[in-house]
Amino acid sequence: MNTWFKNNFNSTKFRVTTTIITLLLLLLVGVAVAQTLQTNVPVITPKDDLTEQIEKSPDFSLTIEQDEDAPMKILEAKVKEISLTDYEKLTSEKTDLQKIISVPQVKMINVSDKTISSVIFDINDPVAEISKGLYFRDQKIKPGEAFNISRAGFLKPEQTTTVDDSGNIATIIKNPIKDKSYWLPFTDKTRLKVSIMIEFADGTKWFNREKEEKQND
Repeated sequence: MNTWFKNNFNSTKFRVTTTIITLLLLLLVGVAVAQTLQTNVPVITPKDDLTEQIEKSPDFSLTIEQDEDAPMKILEAKVKEISLTDYEKLTSEKTDLQKIISVPQVKMINVSDKTISSVIFDINDPVAEISKGLYFRDQKIKPGEAFNISRAGFLKPEQTTTVDDSGNIATIIKNPIKDKSYWLPFTDKTRLKVSIMIEFADGTKWFNREKEEKQND
């Protein structure tokens, strides 16, 4: 074995094969390191005094409309309320509303025996006859599983990647509270009601009958 190794060690074919194997190993190590670096990239969401003030402000619970046999139970839906001045400071957008309501923070649970694939939230002001639909597709909410959505979860976050002088990479996600989509065109939180429509993985759907009956009156 030693003689074979000695004879082949100096051969061109052996050296080329060894070089290729070494390069492949280095490439694999490089890919693993790159993946580790990407995984460990810090995520930064800039905040300011106004943002923190709003986040610490009281939540308001919306009125929940749902039938007793609803397959997905809404446990709570809470919103924030801000003034016109704060809205314009946050979003740089103009509005005629004196008060603006946020998208809700929602807690739900699948109490059916089927997997739920889509959820449509309907938030409406029956007095002003204004409603807003929020659609969550491509879900896989199994029986007995909770489905909780933060307010930021209703938005597609805007993000940028930065590299400092030392080569450190950071992903900066736009503060969602400064996105106009975070705020809904409602001015009276006490009139707001929330209901849902469900689509199951088997293609069947469920509607809130109580709401449908009211609309048909």
